[in-house]
Amino acid sequence: MEVVKQYNYEKDGKTVVIKRSYTVKGTKGKKINELDEYFTKNADSIKNSKKLKDVLDVYNSKHDNKISFSMLYQKYKTVFGNRRCKAVKIDMKVIESEEDENEWIIIFYFYNDVMSDIFEDKLDKVYSIINKHFKTINRDQVNKIVLKLDDIADMYFDRFELNDKDRRQIDNSVFTKKILNNKSCQEANTVNTILSFILAVYTFKNTYTYNRENLFKGSNAYDYILCATLNFDFNKKSIWCFSDDDIPETVEWFLNLPMDEIKKYLPEND
Repeated sequence: MEVVKQYNYEKDGKTVVIKRSYTVKGTKGKKINELDEYFTKNADSIKNSKKLKDVLDVYNSKHDNKISFSMLYQKYKTVFGNRRCKAVKIDMKVIESEEDENEWIIIFYFYNDVMSDIFEDKLDKVYSIINKHFKTINRDQVNKIVLKLDDIADMYFDRFELNDKDRRQIDNSVFTKKILNNKSCQEANTVNTILSFILAVYTFKNTYTYNRENLFKGSNAYDYILCATLNFDFNKKSIWCFSDDDIPETVEWFLNLPMDEIKKYLPEND
């Protein structure tokens, strides 16, 4: 089946829309078709469910082609937007004395917005640190990089016949999967992580430009398939391979590169 994805980002005060498509074959294509059909038929019950984990368990019990929490969550976000937890009511009995027992009901409302605020504050501080040195790196840009690198990782591993155990190992090894599967914050959220994704884009472009026949061979997979996190020292910025002058152009090139073009350089299955 053909998968079409769209990304929007701001450039020179205008919204730029990137549309890209690629063909998914085999089990991956079946999973996408089955998940689309399931969401169409069960939209109300899915949206009203208290836990997406329960939705995942029910879905996998009814389908031979099992899916990961990441795949379900991404589909949920596409259809319904970011998930919000419903209010939780907790009844607590408070006993003032043995002779006179007074029951007080204390109701606590916990919203996912509380945790969201914590991460929003953290992300603001992280990007503030980065922007002191690289003003053109922004959150929306990095989120799009993570999504596209995740698509590349899916395309890379879909060449193989993988069982559920293999898929779990991949989810635990590929850094984009770890981020997108994170129930608290589905974004790169540390200085080193964000800069590592920027560097991955530069490494990818350099290899694609000068050595594309080896795009997915050797240690290259470690750089933009597993997406290793490196440690960066701002005091040694002079030796870094990216700068404010070319970050926007390089990232734009990467986001616009068609998946079908990248797919040409996948090695044969080992």
